[in-house]
Amino acid sequence: MRKKDKERLLLYKLAFLIGVAYLLCSSGFPWIEADCQLTIAKNLWQNGCLGLKAPLYEYYVAREGLWYDPHGITNVFWMLPVAIVSSIIDKIMGIQSSALTSFLGALSGIPVSVLACVLFFLLLRHLAISPKISFYTTLCFAFLTIFFVYGTKNYEGNLNTLFLLSSIYFLFLFQEKNRFIFLVLAASFIGLALNTRIELSIIFLFGIICIALYYSVNKKSPLIAIVFFLSLLPFIFLWGWYNHLRTGSFFLTPFGWMLKINFCPNSPEQDLWLGIRSLFLSRGGSIFLFSPILLITIFGWKDFFEKKGNQCLIVFFLILIFVIPIAKLKEWFGLSCWGPRYTLDITPLMMVPLAFWLSKNPLKNKLKKIIFIVVVVWSFIIQLSGNLTNWHNRLGYLLSKGRESFFYTITGSQWWDSARVLITNIWNLFFGYRPYLNITGYDLKMSSASFYTSVTLHTWWNRLIYLGVPIFWISIYLWLSFVTVAYLLISIRNDLG
Repeated sequence: MRKKDKERLLLYKLAFLIGVAYLLCSSGFPWIEADCQLTIAKNLWQNGCLGLKAPLYEYYVAREGLWYDPHGITNVFWMLPVAIVSSIIDKIMGIQSSALTSFLGALSGIPVSVLACVLFFLLLRHLAISPKISFYTTLCFAFLTIFFVYGTKNYEGNLNTLFLLSSIYFLFLFQEKNRFIFLVLAASFIGLALNTRIELSIIFLFGIICIALYYSVNKKSPLIAIVFFLSLLPFIFLWGWYNHLRTGSFFLTPFGWMLKINFCPNSPEQDLWLGIRSLFLSRGGSIFLFSPILLITIFGWKDFFEKKGNQCLIVFFLILIFVIPIAKLKEWFGLSCWGPRYTLDITPLMMVPLAFWLSKNPLKNKLKKIIFIVVVVWSFIIQLSGNLTNWHNRLGYLLSKGRESFFYTITGSQWWDSARVLITNIWNLFFGYRPYLNITGYDLKMSSASFYTSVTLHTWWNRLIYLGVPIFWISIYLWLSFVTVAYLLISIRNDLG
């Protein structure tokens, strides 16, 4: 088999491995904003309208008697296939299949996440990282960072992460091969990002434009800047049109509209240094506590710069220009989330140096190997805590103890609470619910099925067991999933040698 064919097969196996594992860990519940976007997509398909007659959740934009989602239109387009399938099912069955639609919508995020992992692998290969190191680094990104928790859900940040990675990847390809199709693709993907998470993507858009202009000046070719901006223009028009539909102004975004009427709880008014310390050093909200593997990546930056200086500076520049405005936000953590969710977009960029560190084969040193294994195990436990517990339903309980406790103490933090709940829930699953292991703080309004999964495993297949689906079929699914994951890991390991 040719080298290219072997690597293509490796990519397929990697994608299937991550997809099976993400499906296994999914709760089957949609992200609240994504569920709203699915409703809008269904309304667009059935009535040709992007506005709703009533708001579905608290953050919305109202204009001319209609309510609009404040996020980008790309999210609605991504939900259109699910909306079309849902409409067909409704027509055939003659009933509203809302539960099935929400479930399909929740699972729609997994293909996006898998593609983002594939792009991350391709980016590493472009940076001359070996297939073996690229594979293991991609697994670290997929399962040891907060991306694992969000990757099993249909959070719009996953789309943004995919588009950002794609734009950077094609920019690097253009830098090496000087083919304008790569420049067009880079501009197109950052344009899609602009229409996904509008305000956050504007930061990246600024960064990518700076990089494109740098290429243009460095190569002494104005055509580079012209082609880039012409490729970006349709997406800017789409962005402006959707802004005008919702706010009445081409340039006024929904976030700007909310600031204008003092409706936005997340305005950029915090002390910058407090935000930076909170993002990186706080005992309750630090990115290093929610993705401990990032501590190891610090040691890879030197090698990254020495081997790929230009690309290293670009990656560092994009991280830097993103961290500063996020640190200025009053709600730098994101609150209704797992960990500091605004950092999701830069998580793959922060993981790139790990590949350069692993390329030096540092694990020959016993102490480094022990430390690495401990960090890997702890990172995986933290991500399992975010995936297999109902952390969202405990947020109100944890925040009721005070923001200082939530953000700046260990015992009041989300990551500590979720790890403790996970251990208790595993006991409950195998040995039965015990009053002395009771985890207080759940909303008593939740259904009995939701409460059951909240005190055992918060997965879609565990919920089906409670709802009466024969455990035989669930066992078959679980057996097939674990066998598939094991087979793929062994097969890939043999392929890589």
